[in-house]
Amino acid sequence: MSEIFDYIGQSLITQTLTVFLAKILAKRYTNPSSDIIEVLAGLDNVDSVFTELVATLDTTIRSGRSRELPPCKHLNY
Repeated sequence: MSEIFDYIGQSLITQTLTVFLAKILAKRYTNPSSDIIEVLAGLDNVDSVFTELVATLDTTIRSGRSRELPPCKHLNY
């Protein structure tokens, strides 16, 4: 049961982040770098948030875990 919940939870999180980031990154910003950082992490927390993000991505890539995710219904690709 826990594995099914983990899979569903990860799938929903992945789909939510995909839609969120697609919308955030599609917008035209005056100062793209700092504006996107402000939206994603806040300027006061940028170092800790992006350090954790990179560490999480690194761990995921190194562990070789991959799962087949259903296509996101909210994106047209």
